Amino acid sequence: MGPIREQDPVGWVEDLIRRVHLYTDGGQPCFSDVRLDWTAASAGDRRIYECLRAVEHGQTITYGEVARRAKAAGGALGVGQIMARNPWPLIVPCHRVVGANGKLVGFSAPGGIITKMRLLQLEGAKPPQDGQQASFAF
Repeated sequence: MGPIREQDPVGWVEDLIRRVHLYTDGGQPCFSDVRLDWTAASAGDRRIYECLRAVEHGQTITYGEVARRAKAAGGALGVGQIMARNPWPLIVPCHRVVGANGKLVGFSAPGGIITKMRLLQLEGAKPPQDGQQASFAF
């Protein structure tokens, strides 16, 4: 094995890096077209992840609504367990999922709820439009 050489990112990697920078600068890039390797995901996991990818920038959804839309057998709790294994943060935006009462709960990424709050604030998040929550507060 030869020496490791640093190289500039190519093609889709360069584009994804550009989008992440745009996101952190307050832009609204779309990540829904980023191709993912689904080989390690079960069919149920994939349904939930695809449901999350449909939640638009600045919007939120409840765990229960994700379970309903994805026909998740484990309900809201099962959704939370699958989201805890999400290997593609931002691409599969699990930070946009809130508790039924609008509270920020259940975020396993580094920084936990504080990171979730910051991402939602960065997006100017709005409460779910499905009528399933009584309040929405950070």
